[in-house]
Amino acid sequence: MSWRVEFRPEVETDVADAAAWYEARQTGLGAQFIEEILSVWRELAENPLLASRRLEGRNIR
Repeated sequence: MSWRVEFRPEVETDVADAAAWYEARQTGLGAQFIEEILSVWRELAENPLLASRRLEGRNIR
């Protein structure tokens, strides 16, 4: 089962700003950063509990 990953509108600006920062340091690094972000979002869509931790004695993640 695949889920839809949603994020706040501010995320787009934050990712673009971070990508620009990386790109200014090395050509192609900004695009590599964005591709990594998209990869993680795809993985989260497939497995929403990826790398989540359950708090001991509490029913929250």
